[in-house]
Amino acid sequence: MVSNLFRELGMQHVKGYDKLSDWHKNLFDRMYKKHIASLQGHVARLYSEQNIVEIKSGLGYVKVYFRHGKCSTYSMKNQKGFS
Repeated sequence: MVSNLFRELGMQHVKGYDKLSDWHKNLFDRMYKKHIASLQGHVARLYSEQNIVEIKSGLGYVKVYFRHGKCSTYSMKNQKGFS
């Protein structure tokens, strides 16, 4: 089960989130927190949860698509966890 049920409720607007496995949801939670913590100011706002429009998953990764047209890949293979 996903550890953050508030996240579940807050992500209902995101296409594909409901199709993620618990493993992918947990990966998203961990890597998204790292990603946001690395950003500052207006750039962080561009990547806020409200600006996530879609999430897709694959073997060992999730791709997160944002309203401004950018896509971030969160993966266990990438030491930073995102690209």
